Amino acid sequence: MSVYGYTHAPIGNNDFQAQHFAILSFVSNNRLGQVHFCNEVPDQLHGAKPILSGMIQTLQREEILIVSDFLKLGNSTDEVLGVLSALSRIGVKLYAVDSGFRLEDNMDAQVISMAYSLVSRIEQELLGNEKSAAVRQKPTKDEDRDVKPVSDADGHVSSDAGLRLALENPSRWSSRT
Repeated sequence: MSVYGYTHAPIGNNDFQAQHFAILSFVSNNRLGQVHFCNEVPDQLHGAKPILSGMIQTLQREEILIVSDFLKLGNSTDEVLGVLSALSRIGVKLYAVDSGFRLEDNMDAQVISMAYSLVSRIEQELLGNEKSAAVRQKPTKDEDRDVKPVSDADGHVSSDAGLRLALENPSRWSSRT
């Protein structure tokens, strides 16, 4: 049985040290043996977690993953539920130190898997509805946006709304001296 501690913070900052200490204390208090740490440096641009993704793919049944809190598993509820669901399917034990949560081979794991599949299905349906609504409302021509072609004093035609406003009320746009 291997024990892994997952931290998600720049090395050397206070958050990293707090996560590291919390995991070490938990391992010591629960006599779990040696812990192997994996640190993920936050990616501000993409929010990706390649180390966590790799760990999920390689962890095996009965191995233990310890995090300081759930927030380190994902950037959204959907991501966190996805990680918890994947770990429960594999049979990995997850301990979140701050909350005292333990994901083991029990009813909690089954409930989390069901919740994740429900959230994913709802999200897919909502995204599908938004996409189809956007396609129905997408204007294809100037006429669809109620912008009528107008001509200026010289007879030039333009569909620019700003030009149309200027032509409809030229005194408003004239310079005053």
